[in-house]
Amino acid sequence: MQNLCPNGGLTGRERDGAFAEYISVPESNVYKLPEEVSFEEAPIITTLTTALHSHRLIDIFPENSVAIMGCGFSGLLHVQLAKLRGARPIIAITRSQWKLDLAEELGADVKVRSGDEDLLSRVKKLTGDRGVDLAIETAGSATTLRECVEVVRPGGRVLFFGISSEKAGDLSLFTFYSKELSIIGSRAMLPEDWEPSIQLVATGRVNVKPLITQRIPFEELQKGFDMFEDRNIQSIRIIVTQ
Repeated sequence: MQNLCPNGGLTGRERDGAFAEYISVPESNVYKLPEEVSFEEAPIITTLTTALHSHRLIDIFPENSVAIMGCGFSGLLHVQLAKLRGARPIIAITRSQWKLDLAEELGADVKVRSGDEDLLSRVKKLTGDRGVDLAIETAGSATTLRECVEVVRPGGRVLFFGISSEKAGDLSLFTFYSKELSIIGSRAMLPEDWEPSIQLVATGRVNVKPLITQRIPFEELQKGFDMFEDRNIQSIRIIVTQ
């Protein structure tokens, strides 16, 4: 359980190295990329390993219905991984129409724009009035976690993938009892998640190219951070080039 090590850390946070020209890393952290993976696609594999790790914990089976709450970077990876496991329908739920369109392009069966309609009623209609087998929360919000608990069926599962420090004050604890829900948390990845993730990208089974929305030279690094924070810019991942 290396991902839960209390002494672990990240390069660029606990360990110097983010955006450095050269860094040294332990040999165990180095993976050779196949020719099919470009240098632009390679950085995305890191987040893919975390999504793949979480899917090891939830056991999606063919014909399981899945709601993915939030269609940002990680949510769009979850759409593709759920599709590979045979989930159906995959219901993409988010506020932005352009992200919903991208989720559909990457494999979502149904698009639901949150805030525009009664979310619970729509999901129940799509699942024969049952609710989904699995709801995946990717936004890191107490509100979307509560929505996941609402739309999942009795005996279903909720994957809390998003990172949040919020307090879930309005979450009804009785629902956990009445529905007999399973709530699964997931943190980072394990070494065995790297090679499969690399191969998923190399073989095109997970398409990361549409997730690269902007490219900036290293000299404009601050501009990239500003773009990422600007909600008026349609941004998923910004790649820094040399």
